[in-house]
Amino acid sequence: MTVYDAIQLAQQTLSNKRFVHTSCVALQAARLAGKYGESVSDAELAAYLHDILKEAPDDVLLQILQGSDIIDLDDIKRCPAVWHAFAGGEYADKVLGVDKKIADAIRYHSTGRYGMARFEMLIYLADYTSADRTFDGAEQVRKIAETSLEDAMLAALVNQISHIVSKNGFLDLNSVRAYDYMIGLKEENEKTDL
Repeated sequence: MTVYDAIQLAQQTLSNKRFVHTSCVALQAARLAGKYGESVSDAELAAYLHDILKEAPDDVLLQILQGSDIIDLDDIKRCPAVWHAFAGGEYADKVLGVDKKIADAIRYHSTGRYGMARFEMLIYLADYTSADRTFDGAEQVRKIAETSLEDAMLAALVNQISHIVSKNGFLDLNSVRAYDYMIGLKEENEKTDL
């Protein structure tokens, strides 16, 4: 699948509002990829596909998730806001045949995960910091992303987890594990800097 194919699919599948967001994410992903030495075309492809199932009905998402051999449905059952990401990663992998790196970035763009690759961080942060994002904390993370993907990822996770906790919502375990992973990376980096 090419970036052009992904753009066409996103235009056909998503509402105007969602496509505008997706285009903003693609611009930010391309910019961050260039800055951090990742493939710009891979970043654009992942960005155009990241919300490909965002507007799909819950029963469709659950059907895709139940058919997956890598997603523990018990882990995400109480967090329907992230179903589109996991189902989108499965769809990108199994139906569209994209590279595992891209499918994983789509799969974890809403939650992060323990041991996430830099490319996955880049797509998560492109979604979090795209120009159309105006929620509390987006500008702060946007600035941090200019100097460190890892520090920006940690700040975004803290914001995300704090927001969910403030609403008495269920936390996706992947986000908690991603936070632990990013704290561990920060500690390692601080030891190395001494």
